[in-house]
Amino acid sequence: MNVSSDVATFGPLRIASVHSRLPLAELPASPMIAVPWHLRRIASDCIELPKVPLPSLTHVRVPGLDCTIALPSYGGDAVQTFRDYVGALQRKGIFASGDPAFAEDEQRIATLLQTTTATQAPQPRLSGRPVVGIVVSSPLMLLDRDHSRLESHAYLKDAIARIRAEGGEPVIIPPCADIHAPNPGTVTRIAACRALAQPLRGMVGMGGDDIDASMHGASNELCINTNHARDEFEACFARIALSRPLFALGVCRSHQLWNVIFGGTMFTDVQRQGASSVPQSQRGIELPLSEPYVLRDAKGNVLFANWVELAVGSQLSHLVRPFAAGCSAAMQPWAGAGLLAILTNSNHHQAVARIGVGFKLAGWSPDAKAGVSLIESTERWNALTSQWHPEYMKDPMQRGILRTVVNRAAIFDRLHDLVARGSGDVATIYSWAKARNRFSDADLLWIKTDLARNFEHVRRVIEADLGH
Repeated sequence: MNVSSDVATFGPLRIASVHSRLPLAELPASPMIAVPWHLRRIASDCIELPKVPLPSLTHVRVPGLDCTIALPSYGGDAVQTFRDYVGALQRKGIFASGDPAFAEDEQRIATLLQTTTATQAPQPRLSGRPVVGIVVSSPLMLLDRDHSRLESHAYLKDAIARIRAEGGEPVIIPPCADIHAPNPGTVTRIAACRALAQPLRGMVGMGGDDIDASMHGASNELCINTNHARDEFEACFARIALSRPLFALGVCRSHQLWNVIFGGTMFTDVQRQGASSVPQSQRGIELPLSEPYVLRDAKGNVLFANWVELAVGSQLSHLVRPFAAGCSAAMQPWAGAGLLAILTNSNHHQAVARIGVGFKLAGWSPDAKAGVSLIESTERWNALTSQWHPEYMKDPMQRGILRTVVNRAAIFDRLHDLVARGSGDVATIYSWAKARNRFSDADLLWIKTDLARNFEHVRRVIEADLGH
């Protein structure tokens, strides 16, 4: 494979032979040491629990972060709620790693959080834009400070700016957002997650540290920087949010977690478990995540390139299809000649091994030396997931993935308005979207297929929100 030739000709896209696909990597047999998350009662409780009173939401802003932070309120004004939240984080030591090497840094971060000045912010819905929640997994992301463990803050700020530029209104869903609840427990958590999810029309789950392997019944032996309390909150929130009328993008850690909570399993270290012949973190070779992962030897020869082959008919294949316009007609994948493949970045050492129920395989990365492919992308009717980080990459094809989230959030926002007036149906929303230039052919196809198949569920949820 001549990577430089492919990139020069097609951009970060090529056509892969449909007959050359390597088998998906399989997880080595191992005893289950914990009950996986999807088998615990909370998984069904998230959907089946009778209606409980929802807490009100409060929204705050902190210096340097051009986005509101949403928190459930249990008394007091917005500023006091933020203080209660930060105080509970520090008091309960949820994000203390226990590693002496990080102790000084963690204490400094805790002090910064405690002294951060928060101000009350207006409800995001008042902006008139579809609200897109950004789920972050570390309280570090709430700070605009220069310290050693805040490498991705610039990318968060970029994601915030891009969501707003595409017409969405971003709002941060912070880690363990219900930690300050006076009566913690399953019912309290579900109520908090429902309250946080209800205003959202879109959601982006960001990357982060490793998932605690007990979430999928495995051992933490090969994991790094796990945090069970954080994972439990994110799992409950994601399960509730994905059952609602919104469109979501799960990146890296979120790609993994969302599959796990629906019964998927994971490689806790892809290289040590034989699923990859190379390290999957390009930061190890000092290659910025804005660039695709192409590993070369000292002479410049390509040893590995992270080409993600896309399943025919997948949502992602429809999204990138316009970028294949430069391919000859005989090579068009939708004519049966092959599969679209996109060149992506890579920054992980864990990966999905078995896809969660309700998700479908959308993309995989073949590793000829290992003789297997890694799962790189999955999808369900209202979500896309990617093992790579499209939000870091510069090329328009990758940036179009985030635009799709905002576009479909706008569709759900319009549906809420239509159902409230008693006039919502698929034909009406399709006509509305087709009359506007912002929506792509992939968006229109999604309305006619995935949204249409799930429309009655969507209507029921919206009517319940409206109290009908």
